[in-house]
Amino acid sequence: MGLRTVLRALTIQDLAVVRHLDVEFESGLTILTGETGAGKSILVGALGLALGDRADSSLIRASADRATVSATFDITANAALKAFLRDNELEDGSACILRRVLGHDGRSRAFCNASPIPVQLLRQIGEFLVDIQGQHAHQSLLRRPIQRELLDAFGHCGEQVATVAKAHREWHDIAQRHDDLSGGAEEVASRIDL
Repeated sequence: MGLRTVLRALTIQDLAVVRHLDVEFESGLTILTGETGAGKSILVGALGLALGDRADSSLIRASADRATVSATFDITANAALKAFLRDNELEDGSACILRRVLGHDGRSRAFCNASPIPVQLLRQIGEFLVDIQGQHAHQSLLRRPIQRELLDAFGHCGEQVATVAKAHREWHDIAQRHDDLSGGAEEVASRIDL
């Protein structure tokens, strides 16, 4: 669950009974209410698909070739997600746009900020953004990264977290270069032995 993350828009195309729907969310609390069968579950399910939930080709509208769902999030204040996106070369300013395309063949394609990504990575990104609660749903508080994020937020440690993350990335890069150079030295030594 992302701290200080805002869902700005949800777009659904050819999913279940929905031909095309654009929903924009304003700042503050949004509550979905309605009669049974009004479509609340379709909206929540579409958001789940955009976040990496299991896809089923039976969700594609009867007369359509594919279904598409996209969700746009404002991540301006979500430092942890921004760092994760940067580490995966997916960062694109203050927005995170997730898109999922389902085909009749049962396959789905996932995108983050217009870059194709594996569905597993989409799920990881989704864990930073939304915690959908329902009966028997796993709660985000049980996930270690969320526990760390909450603890860091409580301790007002955002700046320190960013500094440590930067130092870790630099250390990782140096370790990788060291391994590359060490491998080169071993190769030269083995050639000399020949």
